[in-house]
Amino acid sequence: MSGNRRFVDTNILVYAHDESAGGKCDQARAVVAQLWDSRDGCLSVQVLQEFFVTVTRKIAKPLALDTAKEIVADLSSWYVHAPAADDVLAAVSIHQSTGISFWDAMIVRSAAEIGCTLLYSEDLNPGREYAGVRVENPLRPLGTDHGKKSPRQCQAGALLRTICSQPTIESEGSGLWTGTAARPAWPGRCRLAATAASMARPWQPVRSAELPCSKRVATARPEPAS
Repeated sequence: MSGNRRFVDTNILVYAHDESAGGKCDQARAVVAQLWDSRDGCLSVQVLQEFFVTVTRKIAKPLALDTAKEIVADLSSWYVHAPAADDVLAAVSIHQSTGISFWDAMIVRSAAEIGCTLLYSEDLNPGREYAGVRVENPLRPLGTDHGKKSPRQCQAGALLRTICSQPTIESEGSGLWTGTAARPAWPGRCRLAATAASMARPWQPVRSAELPCSKRVATARPEPAS
């Protein structure tokens, strides 16, 4: 890991494996693939849990349980934070001080606790900083000028095509992203590349033709009580 740790929220990972998400799927796949290359990706146990439930139950074409399990196993080689009771209390404080939902506060807390200064998410306000962690939405429309457009967004399509054209990468070692010198196997990156060709079809919205392309994926994160 390079020291430039980036935390990935559940929705980004879900889009990367949701064939109904169209352009957002392409962008998310490119972001995730880049994190496999740089070995800077970070997650939490909460993200893995939400991802599994969402991709097997809440997307238009749910993944088979075994497929989702394999993806979770791949992602487990990233730097994964396991929240403890103190983290729950800290998340409550973030929730109180910022007004974001408790579950989003748990994501922010995990990112801060493992030293991430950047959080990729579509659920929180891009550009805002929570507990020292800045939010960036890598799935913003490429043609929209937001003043801080990421080069990653502009090059997402080209990066995805490059990934798909590369041969399967063999492992050079068994080390994970936990400080070992050995280069890790990249099963998740190769899995993305192997299936990316299926994404070259026009997006068919899940519920109606009137849904905008910016419709957010429905993750498994509990909604705050009304």
